[in-house]
Amino acid sequence: MTITCFLAMWISNVATAAMIFPTAIAVIEQLQGNLDDEKKEKKSPGEKTTLKNSNNGSSSDDDKIQLEIEETSDEILEAKQEAQDKFSKALTCGIGYAASIGGTGMLTGCAANMIFAGMLQGAGISFASFAVINLPVTLILIAVTWLWLDFYFLRGMAEQTKEEQEQVEGIIKKQYKDLGTMTYQERSAATVFAVLVFFWLTRSPGFIPGWGDISPFNIKMPDGKTPY
Repeated sequence: MTITCFLAMWISNVATAAMIFPTAIAVIEQLQGNLDDEKKEKKSPGEKTTLKNSNNGSSSDDDKIQLEIEETSDEILEAKQEAQDKFSKALTCGIGYAASIGGTGMLTGCAANMIFAGMLQGAGISFASFAVINLPVTLILIAVTWLWLDFYFLRGMAEQTKEEQEQVEGIIKKQYKDLGTMTYQERSAATVFAVLVFFWLTRSPGFIPGWGDISPFNIKMPDGKTPY
């Protein structure tokens, strides 16, 4: 949610959600695949056959024990499946909410922010002043949303979801490792983006003079647009 919220501050929240969802779906499919493999292992007859052969015509007590083991195993799998379903819902809802919330944090987060700044152009709303006002609200909203999703979907399932979280962490680390080191193109794009954000924030902060207030850069135009 934090990554989605951060990205949505700088690009369209819809584009951010579309970019993050494939990663979330891949994680969910991997988790479901692991659970399906575990179900197949539990349903394999090898363990039951071994137990019967070891007892050489076991008594009814042994059959009861075997039945209790199978029932307990089924209950554990059902609990894991329930935790998997709720975790998937929390993950997908969290991405959507985080993208919408992040879009309110910066002026470039969504088109509505720039329309708002254009309508109140005479009020002195700049990129930095908009961020100062809205960024704290965005951080509070993302924290409250995370707490609500955790309460609504994962309440009382700490033991089941702990295993899910460990698997998710392992999947993400593996995918991150497979990416390798940053390429020249990726470093160049990150550098250009950082420089762009720096100029956005320092153009006309409002509380201190910015580079946009100095001639010949003091061209009057709405924030969020790049001068030619």
